[in-house]
Amino acid sequence: GQGCDVRYASIHGFFHITNLDFYRSDEVHRFLKIFRYDCFLCREFDDQVAVTVPAGMLAPNRSKDMRRSGLILDNFHNSMIDGQIKATPAGFKAYWKRHNFTEADGVCPITEAN
Repeated sequence: GQGCDVRYASIHGFFHITNLDFYRSDEVHRFLKIFRYDCFLCREFDDQVAVTVPAGMLAPNRSKDMRRSGLILDNFHNSMIDGQIKATPAGFKAYWKRHNFTEADGVCPITEAN
């Protein structure tokens, strides 16, 4: 309808601050039972949808974009920074090397990355 052109980006599973009481509520459970259908191993209703849709539909006034709210964490995930900015270079090891995180270098060895 009119005025309903608000769009939500997916809330990425790599990092979000979540009120678990909200997701445990009867309202969210009822919503998710109606929202999903019986589809064995379907990806359509994975954790991103399960976190994004109830928050956007049932509590939009409590849903915030951390980066736009001034909380900039620079999380690297799927070649994106905070899920919004394309990382350059795209591979984590190359990104790490180019941005020279000297304080953390060698503290935690990187064993699983491209």
